[in-house]
Amino acid sequence: SNDPDPGPGNGTDLVVVPVTLTVRPPTAVALTDLAAGVEQMPAPLSGLPLATLPAAAAAALGAAFVWRRNRD
Repeated sequence: SNDPDPGPGNGTDLVVVPVTLTVRPPTAVALTDLAAGVEQMPAPLSGLPLATLPAAAAAALGAAFVWRRNRD
């Protein structure tokens, strides 16, 4: 660079990036149904199109593979 001021971004390796970190307290999540022992009903399989079955099976196998790989 022919710039007389070889500052950040003018042909040098030094780059200054301003960063601001804001930390806030976590938000509360209401788990009243789960805490009361109310069980959720499973999704009815009769409502799913048959064409989604291979995709769901592939997603389940992929998730199991990733889970097992992360355990080792």
